[in-house]
Amino acid sequence: MTCDNRLSFLLIVLLAALVAMVCTASANEPNVIVIMTDDQGNNVGFQGNPHVTTPHIDMLAEQSVRLTNFHQMPMCTASRAGLMSGKYAEQTGAWRTSLGRTMMRGDTYTIAEAFRDNGYVTGQFGKWHLGDNWPMRPQDQGFDEVVGLRCGAVGQIADYWGNDYFDDTYYHNGQPQQYEGYCTDVFFNEAIRFIKEKKDKPFFVYLAPNITHLPLKVAEKYSKPHIDAGIDEKLAILYGMTDNLDENVGRLMVCLNETGLAENTIILMTTDDGVQGAAISRTPDYWNMGLRGKKGSQEEGGHRVFSFLHWPAGNVGAGTKNDTLISVQDVYPSLLDLCGLDAPKNVEFSGRSFKPYLENPLDPEDDDRTIFFYYFNPKKLDQRQNQTCVIWKNWRLIANEQLYDISKDWMQENDVAAEYPEVV
Repeated sequence: MTCDNRLSFLLIVLLAALVAMVCTASANEPNVIVIMTDDQGNNVGFQGNPHVTTPHIDMLAEQSVRLTNFHQMPMCTASRAGLMSGKYAEQTGAWRTSLGRTMMRGDTYTIAEAFRDNGYVTGQFGKWHLGDNWPMRPQDQGFDEVVGLRCGAVGQIADYWGNDYFDDTYYHNGQPQQYEGYCTDVFFNEAIRFIKEKKDKPFFVYLAPNITHLPLKVAEKYSKPHIDAGIDEKLAILYGMTDNLDENVGRLMVCLNETGLAENTIILMTTDDGVQGAAISRTPDYWNMGLRGKKGSQEEGGHRVFSFLHWPAGNVGAGTKNDTLISVQDVYPSLLDLCGLDAPKNVEFSGRSFKPYLENPLDPEDDDRTIFFYYFNPKKLDQRQNQTCVIWKNWRLIANEQLYDISKDWMQENDVAAEYPEVV
């Protein structure tokens, strides 16, 4: 063998080794699925609701670390902006829903862009609610493939005309396309298809079904058992929508197991705020985990929602409860941290990574972090100061003047501001 041939052979061997290293690194990178439902509050079985039927979600939660002190913003858009940006929604321009007049600015470097720029394929399925026009659409903000609805819900002004939850028209990478089936089924179908197609690459999936947002609609087979049990019709439909969601979570897990991806896929599941009020307003004894408030409330029931992190290969504390104070804006830096990816340069997060606290949970009383929630109604400018909640340790300061110790007063019935002026 000549010198030139030996050099060529050596280069081929080195190239093959390099390719093998890259493939091995890609294979070891965890996939990521973030599931964020809509206006669901804490209506899942493992949180204690005796009416819903969620065996798949409950089993998944039991095999996960449950983030029991997890807080969203009290409205849809703001929570989703916090997830996408790792910042307070106010810093992105998407500070509340206001019928679509607040949207996340196009220069926001999203979690999808961060994963895409680290070699992941990215998909978004379901609700976006952060802008329907360039440069604010999900396909403009880091997602390779998108199947979703416009605006904030089926039937809102930007939604495709005639949609009613069944056999609707959604937008595939910006183009209208009709899909057969119930909305939640469709979005899970598309996410499952994407996962099967991309199973040989690391992927980031944002799966955001639009339930249990208004309008309340589901097939009768899901709502009738609750109606027969004496539940108010609207609430029975909400519970039925949740039961259908659970079936779809079960289908997703079957997909991950069949493709061999379950072990090394991170799943973070939550909802975007407290339960919507259309159903619960008709039922005085509505179950709410003993929390005061609902969607849009500064009280705990408006923003403290279920969340869990599932990652069998990651040893993240499966089967445990973690009471570390966590905000939706922590999800972005945390998932990057868990995946071993560098944080983007020139991006300052308001959130923090909770990875260190998965192994060593942080008692709220030992945590000096302060976070706030803000629900501002532009029709009532003079009431802005009344729409705030500040969280510090176990304290909750509402409307700048009401103070509650959540460790002693879960329902927030005893205002102790006069007793603790230094805390206020």
